[in-house]
Amino acid sequence: MSSLENKIICSKKDMILSLNNDNKNYKLNFNTISSNIDLQKYTNFNIYKLLFQLNKDIIESIEIIDSISENEANILIIFKEMGDIIKIPKNYIYVTVKKKYINNQILFESINNNNIQNIKNKIANCNKTINNFSILKITKDNDILNFDYEFKFNITFHQSNFIDNIIALLIKKVFYKIKVFIENSINNNNDLQ
Repeated sequence: MSSLENKIICSKKDMILSLNNDNKNYKLNFNTISSNIDLQKYTNFNIYKLLFQLNKDIIESIEIIDSISENEANILIIFKEMGDIIKIPKNYIYVTVKKKYINNQILFESINNNNIQNIKNKIANCNKTINNFSILKITKDNDILNFDYEFKFNITFHQSNFIDNIIALLIKKVFYKIKVFIENSINNNNDLQ
């Protein structure tokens, strides 16, 4: 991907959030040091529990609806309503996530799940966000973890690049909290129970 195709949205806190101008996918990339964390606890679907524990200000709930196998699950994420002046209403993403291990890399690939029969009562009064594309790659190289998250969401309540960028920045904030959690674990053997 050439630099002409990418537009950097935000590069603060050593985390690069960019937008591919051709396919409109967002990409978040950052490294963190991971020497003292038990990464095995979070390289399964427990990473979603961690996301929720660290981001209760943004996320109302994350629930594994169905564990299809040890490497596949249906996951419902409900985001809180946000904003004072520009309101982003409460919305949900319902995805099927497949986990793969390839050498020193863990991939979480998500596709939209339209079978909402068993979650209808949970998503009442929520707007739908469609996950067009989402892949999280976590690569471990000694004590360095590289997070590479590429995603494209279709937020059904709006048609605005401005709102798309706000949502992408909120996702960056979610991952920033993971980065801080991992880096703090170096000093305190930090672990969520």
